[in-house]
Amino acid sequence: MREGFPTIEKFESFRPEDAEKLSEITRIREELLKSEALPKEAKDALSGLKVKEKSKEVFEALETHEQERETIGVNEEKKEVRIGRELTPIFEGPKEKLGWQLQAEQFREEGQTMVELSFKRNDGVEVKPGGVARGKTRFGEHERYLPLEEYKSLKKENSKYLAAMEKMTGGNDEERKEAEEYLAEFKKQHPNSEWVLRAMRHLNSLAVHESCETLERDPYFVETPHVVETMEKFTRLVNRQRERGQGIVILEGDAGTGKNKIVDHLGYLTKRPLFRFTCSAGKDEQDLKYLLEYDSKKGTYRIKSTVIEALETPGAILEFDEINTLKPEVAKILNSLFDHDRALFLGEDRTRVKAAEEVVMVGLQNPQHYMGVKPLTETIKSRARIMEVTYPPFEKEKTNPNEPTQYRSDEALIVRQYIPELKDLDQREFQILWDSVANKREDPRATELLTSARKERIEDVQEVVEMANKIREAYRAYHEGKSDEPIKFVFSLRESVECAFELPHVELTAEEKKKGMTRAKKAVQEVILPKIPLGEERTYLQSIIAEL
Repeated sequence: MREGFPTIEKFESFRPEDAEKLSEITRIREELLKSEALPKEAKDALSGLKVKEKSKEVFEALETHEQERETIGVNEEKKEVRIGRELTPIFEGPKEKLGWQLQAEQFREEGQTMVELSFKRNDGVEVKPGGVARGKTRFGEHERYLPLEEYKSLKKENSKYLAAMEKMTGGNDEERKEAEEYLAEFKKQHPNSEWVLRAMRHLNSLAVHESCETLERDPYFVETPHVVETMEKFTRLVNRQRERGQGIVILEGDAGTGKNKIVDHLGYLTKRPLFRFTCSAGKDEQDLKYLLEYDSKKGTYRIKSTVIEALETPGAILEFDEINTLKPEVAKILNSLFDHDRALFLGEDRTRVKAAEEVVMVGLQNPQHYMGVKPLTETIKSRARIMEVTYPPFEKEKTNPNEPTQYRSDEALIVRQYIPELKDLDQREFQILWDSVANKREDPRATELLTSARKERIEDVQEVVEMANKIREAYRAYHEGKSDEPIKFVFSLRESVECAFELPHVELTAEEKKKGMTRAKKAVQEVILPKIPLGEERTYLQSIIAEL
């Protein structure tokens, strides 16, 4: 037994093929313990060999070994993100000083002109004394109504007051004494309003924030092994673009493969603001420059386009959605932006808009070889790195044609979030159950987690994902001209999620069960078929579902 399994005492050196032998070791151990010919000393040694406990260590060790390749890690201390094996920095944008100004609204009261005070920041945030801001009452102990003359006096003395406060902390002895006398006299003359200038000084000392908001994490985005693998390659191409200071990375894939989500998640991880410009055949040069807004008082006026706003924002990700749909004359304008110039030249005067520090360019498009998809212009193609984004793989590649098919859990990890029996499992626990149910692997940890309800739902999910992949194969075959069967509907990840939502509500009649209908098939039919008009395509889809 030791010759066939040499690592029995050193579980940290187990290979995947070693782990598969654990159940065989258990069987042999039990047979040897029953043997009358085996000496008592040998039986005692075998009795002390805790294969089940050690097997847990094996599986956990193997998981740890694979973890770095299949996970994403954020190191806040080093300000970097590890995506698979690719490192990329967390962007630290410039801080913008936001100053506060004293504002006043006049009104008459008992024959006297009064003002109502407020503090207004130059980004539009306003705080009124005694008012509630972010759950706290600000300056609630002070009166915000002052006579107009008192307000004017405060405005006039503000710069002198601030200079005196600075001398109190940074001046020499003589300057401090002079400032102390001034401040004492000022407080004596303005006993009910001196607090206003003190509050202004305090607010301005705090008024620093990041210049642009970044994305929040999508709570339903799952970092599956396939997602990590895709994002690792995408990040590597983005890093190359950053290092060279030119180019654009274009993600090419079917609708619903998660192209937008991948870009969003990179923005979230690296704290980069995202700007999305939707391309179309109707977009002209002016759409790259400005947008038109209407206001009942101002009338029609121009504001900066998404493209210009992104180029002026350090660290931004500028995404051109459906970039292949741009007209050639508009796409040509982007040449200099994707070249080492990293700038747009717009209008008759060729106004130059230079990209700010660390701005990243990304494009999205559907597969170019599909029928009806407009090809990407050659001018952009020559400046781009194009990367394919696919649906999550389902069947694992076989190293031996005789071995049983193994199924990947990537898509199942996404849809299980929407199934009551499975959503409370963490990603590691679900993977253990998936391997136990879908791949028929023996894992002692599955025993503690697997219930009959969870087993049924995992089998349902496996069937949904299998149908999704069969329909996608038919869709690709038609659009690549390899099949005459018309499939224009794409079974995206959105449809998979809808089917998962539907599963708990499916009820089968006795007649349906007799005909071979399953919960998964009925869920897919109820979600998919109503989206397809009656005719040849719908009939063909029904046949695909029925044949599984």
